[in-house]
Amino acid sequence: MILQNQQSDIQLIGDIQEYKTSIDPKNLDIITTLLSSNLYSKPEDSFIREIVSNAWDSHVEARTTDIPIIIKVTENSISIRDFGTGLSPERFKEIYCNIGSSTKRESNNFIGCFGIGRFSIMACTSIGYITSYYNGKQYSYVMTKDTGNITINLVSTINTDEKNGLEVTIKGTDLYRFSLPLRKLLFFPNIYIDNTISDFDYNTYWKIVDYHAFKAANYRTENIFLLGNVLYPCTCDSLSKEAKDFLASIVNKGIFIKFNIGELDVTPNREDIIYTNRSIEIIEKRLKEAKKELDDIVTQEFHKNYNNVLEYLHVANKKCVFNLLSDKEIACSSFGYPCCISSDNIQLYGYTLNTSQIDIIKNVLYCSVTHANGLSDNAIRLINNNRIITQDYKTYCQFLEINKKYLVISGTKTISPTLRKYLIENFQGYYVICDDSILTGDIGVLDRVFTTIINSDFKAFNDIRTKITKEFVKNAIVLDVKTDREYLKFKKKKTKTSTQKDIKIVMYSNVHYKTNIHNASIYNSIKLLKHSIKTEIRGGILLTDSRNLEVYKNLADFKGFNLCQAPKTLIPKILQEIPNRFVTLEDIFKDKELIEFKLLGRVKCELSSYDIPVSYFKVRKLLPYLPESIKQETILLIKILQKFSLFWGKYLGIENISTINKKSMYDSLITKLVKYEEAIQKVEKLLPTALLQSTQLNVGSSNIFLTKAIIKTKAFRVGTEAYNTMINNDLIKLLCKK
Repeated sequence: MILQNQQSDIQLIGDIQEYKTSIDPKNLDIITTLLSSNLYSKPEDSFIREIVSNAWDSHVEARTTDIPIIIKVTENSISIRDFGTGLSPERFKEIYCNIGSSTKRESNNFIGCFGIGRFSIMACTSIGYITSYYNGKQYSYVMTKDTGNITINLVSTINTDEKNGLEVTIKGTDLYRFSLPLRKLLFFPNIYIDNTISDFDYNTYWKIVDYHAFKAANYRTENIFLLGNVLYPCTCDSLSKEAKDFLASIVNKGIFIKFNIGELDVTPNREDIIYTNRSIEIIEKRLKEAKKELDDIVTQEFHKNYNNVLEYLHVANKKCVFNLLSDKEIACSSFGYPCCISSDNIQLYGYTLNTSQIDIIKNVLYCSVTHANGLSDNAIRLINNNRIITQDYKTYCQFLEINKKYLVISGTKTISPTLRKYLIENFQGYYVICDDSILTGDIGVLDRVFTTIINSDFKAFNDIRTKITKEFVKNAIVLDVKTDREYLKFKKKKTKTSTQKDIKIVMYSNVHYKTNIHNASIYNSIKLLKHSIKTEIRGGILLTDSRNLEVYKNLADFKGFNLCQAPKTLIPKILQEIPNRFVTLEDIFKDKELIEFKLLGRVKCELSSYDIPVSYFKVRKLLPYLPESIKQETILLIKILQKFSLFWGKYLGIENISTINKKSMYDSLITKLVKYEEAIQKVEKLLPTALLQSTQLNVGSSNIFLTKAIIKTKAFRVGTEAYNTMINNDLIKLLCKK
């Protein structure tokens, strides 16, 4: 690499004595140490980078770049073998042994120029082995470092059939540390790595695509400046805001900005770039070129007409990562160019849509379909394992993306027992929608909601809606329950033979998700329930009939149980066939604190709030002023109220529980608390509202003026903490003096 030496414009005028700087031989030890051990912040990275760069330069000089550089890693050694020019003993002594000697400063075809990279060996070890193959001779050298001195000794010379080149080897036991530095060689064109201590395949893993101003690769790093074959970080604060924003968007995205060797100045250890005015100008220009090239690629790739609404919505006005490595598609991983695909550059069915029009399409697609049989808020169901499973919230768009078999039922919006049997027998694995309005593209409420927008601003809406509908129904099976011969035949047969209603069991794994089991046979129903419990349900199950269902659902959810709803007559049989998995209300109400909270519901007092019998907040407000004799008992009451108050009312509104047919242990305490609250209310009427509401007069959790007033009126004996807070307050002392 050609060094960019700055020309001096300093002129010497007059009788001035000039002194040239030089290196005193006495200081060679410290210079040697600086250029080997202390020069590199990451010794392993530097050794791999410097020695491989020298090897590549040797290949360029010998014109053998078609032959790979071979790097071999074993458990006790790492070697780098090139097939370049090799070194004669004379050249080895003249160039290799002298610090700063280099033959590469006259051309930018070479990476090296400083003449110190070979000494990176000594940054990793105190002994290095160098073998030069030159014109049929093998010269073996040993480089050693001892207290700052670096010595190179020729230990043997033998004849060889090996091709010319150089091999550098270091030995040790902790060679795993070179695994990551080896990955940074991915941009060197012809390297073969034989790593016996790692499963990572360095030779086939990398994917690299070369563009004009940048390269794309499946490699994540913050070093995104590629100078020749070597990666460098960007640590410059002098770049423009636009350049910094662009760099921030592509860092760790597998995008590397290309620079030719010699375009940028680098530090002698090759760990950073020297940001001269010249370098900054080149970087700014190259970043603009790379951004323009990336934006043009994205625009060109997505400037097209989409005939699939899902593909269109997948990209329109979306922030995404554009895959630069394969097929130029939206990347699933984080590798690629972060971009936003403008709807101005793409079309749907030949129409260019603006943001509001795209929102209309989304609102149509993401509307929920009509409820089926009123069983839940979900309408799309999966027929599987002889059951019809209600899926979580699905939409037209999500349903299209399933890309599996689906069935649209026409002529009814409910699933009768007969229709259910017919579906289970004939449509296993199908997704079912009980809303035939989608067949005609009728979107009901949304049509009325968006009428004004559609008529005034979206003339193409009806055409687009029709095409979306065709997309949905082109592969769908439509079952018209009024005209389908097979179904009518099945219905007629079942009407004659069936007199028994289906047994219905519903399993709630949480408040919002349920599994329905329908079967005419008690045996089959319990068998299916066993299977569901074994494969889908974890934890205890509260078993109940249809009475007070919402109460039971919330109580089970509160205690962390599942809920099973079954016919009352079937419950004993279920408990007999599936033991040890169900809990009862008696089990739930063994919680003593829960029992006490339930009993508090029978207490009628002024401490009530909304539908809560005793308010946690009201009792908590009294606590600071209460006498010490009842404070600890009140704290226990507060803990119970705090734990269960949010679950009062319908959540715990279950009566006739045998274990709680008694009075609360807190009845007498609550009677006392009511009296204290009444006393405080009387005292509060004597004080100005401003004194009660001012947060500055509240010290800790008590109001100092309210405490003083309670004591002054002798309403009751206040607690020790409130008394001490009041009596030690400087404001109270001052006012009392006056």
